[in-house]
Amino acid sequence: AGREEESGAKQASATAGRTAGVVKASKVLSLVLFFGSASFAVTAVPQCVVRPSLSGVFNSLHIEAVCAALILFSVPSVLCGMVSPYAIRLAITSRETSGAVIGRLHAVGTVGSIVGTFLGGFVLISWFGSVETTIGVAITLLAASALVYLKPWPAKAALALCLVVGLYGVNSYAAYQADGGTRLVESSYSTTRLAKGSMEGREMRVLLTDPGSAQSGQFLDDPQELAFAYTKFYELGTRLKPDSKRVLMLGGGGYSIPKWLLAGRSGLAEDFTLDVVEIDPVMTEVAQEYFNTPKNDPRMRIFHEDARTFVNRAAGLAGANRRGEYDLVFADIFNSWEPVPLHVGTRNAADGIGTLLSADRILIRNLRTAATGDTGRSLRSVRGACVDA
Repeated sequence: AGREEESGAKQASATAGRTAGVVKASKVLSLVLFFGSASFAVTAVPQCVVRPSLSGVFNSLHIEAVCAALILFSVPSVLCGMVSPYAIRLAITSRETSGAVIGRLHAVGTVGSIVGTFLGGFVLISWFGSVETTIGVAITLLAASALVYLKPWPAKAALALCLVVGLYGVNSYAAYQADGGTRLVESSYSTTRLAKGSMEGREMRVLLTDPGSAQSGQFLDDPQELAFAYTKFYELGTRLKPDSKRVLMLGGGGYSIPKWLLAGRSGLAEDFTLDVVEIDPVMTEVAQEYFNTPKNDPRMRIFHEDARTFVNRAAGLAGANRRGEYDLVFADIFNSWEPVPLHVGTRNAADGIGTLLSADRILIRNLRTAATGDTGRSLRSVRGACVDA
């Protein structure tokens, strides 16, 4: 009887120990999820500050991007990495089933990682944006924290209050930025930032796609004026061929050139038509909403597709017997961080553009290249293809 009582006491002690361990693990897991949620919520706010502040520090976009990712996501990643061990601790009830439990949880984690990668990269960010997706992750972690440990209603009420305050803070910060003239716009192709600035003592609205430089801009007192110096070189095309009837613009961006053409400042006759090829529909919406781009001008057609795809199709339709579809072609096509996309910088691409040109062969193209030497190959390739076409 004494041995049975001693054995029962040991079992009760072991059960109490396991219960205490489970309670402790639940508390720790709940705290890990809570602080993980908080770290993700905080990340959603300063991401607009971290990346620009690193611009020019390392003189390398790749290093700066890695550093920004480390600053923003190192803490959330560490905290989320702590979830699996505590979840395994809570799921194991006996040594006999521990292997199966660990295997199942690792399988679930692997599937979740794969689904999360594709869901975040191809769906959520495209539909809602990175900030909204990050806030959604924070809310999910906060709800998980509540489900793991918080049982009394005052704790749940406090959690809900924190959630409301956090969402209000994020919305207030976004409204504060918008009032200051700054707005973040995301699409499937790029992340752009609208901001106010000044040049030559005149207020401007600029479109930023790269750190430290503006992709497009307009003077607020004269939106149709060409603001940046390089854009004024496009006037060479209209001066050389003032009788152009059909004009093609590859790369819309902020639609500075189309606006200037449609405003009648280029010297072209009023009866010309303009085709604009812009791969990103969101960029067109931004240009129409913030950069005074006409929405319903009958002279302008907008094609939302890749420039090389458009050129290939148009050149194929033209064929050998229908050359010279356009009297004047403008091109201003760049990826983020200023390089020309490889597939539109080849000789074949230039040959396709040349096929679309009339006999006078007027092409004005923005290129970052040397005039001579090995680094001037892109210029010579484009020129040679257009001359041979």
